[in-house]
Amino acid sequence: MNKILPIGSIVKIADIPDELVIIGYMGITKNEKGYQGRSYIGCNAYDGYDEEKLIMFDESSIDNVIFMGYKNTDTTKKLEIIKIVNDAMSETNSLEEAKEKIIEKIKENKQ
Repeated sequence: MNKILPIGSIVKIADIPDELVIIGYMGITKNEKGYQGRSYIGCNAYDGYDEEKLIMFDESSIDNVIFMGYKNTDTTKKLEIIKIVNDAMSETNSLEEAKEKIIEKIKENKQ
């Protein structure tokens, strides 16, 4: 998948029995290595939002897109920026490196 899915998209990911609805982007999780950025924040599509049960995942975890959320021209522009940030976060190990990559990509896109 090369594009970020819009809010409201419903997806199936491995090891989770129910579908998830995407409710946000760029979630941060903490593990033994420190903090790690995740592409998406989701919740159970049937139970709805529950702060205790939010699931953060990357696009590589998505097995199937069941429903594509709403997007328009404005949404598409925002999703392009989120894609740049997500790519930079996944390619680096520090926020400073990610920041440099983001600035570099934005400059490339303006040319």
